[in-house]
Amino acid sequence: MEFSIIDEGEYCSLTAKDCATSNVFRVAVTKATLLEGLRTILADPEAKEIIAGNVLLFRKKAGIVVAPRAGAQFEIPISTFPAGARMKKPAPKPAPETG
Repeated sequence: MEFSIIDEGEYCSLTAKDCATSNVFRVAVTKATLLEGLRTILADPEAKEIIAGNVLLFRKKAGIVVAPRAGAQFEIPISTFPAGARMKKPAPKPAPETG
């Protein structure tokens, strides 16, 4: 199964494809915000859930679930993420430039 996140400005689409099916799940959050949320929850093994923009990300044994405030959910299997991504802390954000 192949998973991807497609940038659509203020929205992004999560897709899951295999040889027989294709699923698209559109959420009202930017791709950058969703990726930051995924990095954050993967970096902290103790984190059970976090809010990323307008979606809740929560950890299940087999994956990370992306859930809008109401409606359907999309689960990304943990095996989709590289092993290193599951343990690294997110890089600190640079301080805004002044002057």
